[in-house]
Amino acid sequence: MRRLALCFAIGWALVAPLAHAQDAQNWTAPSGRFGLAFEGLGWRQVETPANDPEAVLGLEHNGASGSEPTNVCFISERRETFEDQALLAQSNLNAVTTEAGVSLVAETAGVQPTHSDVVTVDGVAVVEATFGGSSRVDVRVFYIGDGGDLVQVMIYCGAKPGSAPAVQADVGALMQTLRIHPE
Repeated sequence: MRRLALCFAIGWALVAPLAHAQDAQNWTAPSGRFGLAFEGLGWRQVETPANDPEAVLGLEHNGASGSEPTNVCFISERRETFEDQALLAQSNLNAVTTEAGVSLVAETAGVQPTHSDVVTVDGVAVVEATFGGSSRVDVRVFYIGDGGDLVQVMIYCGAKPGSAPAVQADVGALMQTLRIHPE
């Protein structure tokens, strides 16, 4: 029994710093309301599209070969000012996201996702949607209040056509680092 306890203590001593390091955020949105930890996962920051003023971050992942990008992600923030501050309570935003989020994402994309769900990240409802076909697109959408603004955040990641499941897992690993700081 003592040996088991010792093994557990040693294992925890080795894993605890890794868990803490995984929670470390190395990019925070200009609003300060959400962020991602992409360093150490093979992602690197790239310029956002010049024709998209809502884009706040561009990322690419070079995969195992390191030669050309296999995944590309863009994160955008869309703001709208609201007079009625009560509408911006996170509980209200979560209820709307849970009820209508998946259909809103499908309507915006113009096609139905092959997989969709609403999950909670740091107390915020987040729509997860995957669109299949010749290439895979993963989307995360959530809404937060920021002062008097409603902020829609969209994380859009695409994998090259024919990408292996391991390449697609790189997007999943990135999405797991999402941290949201609701008001």
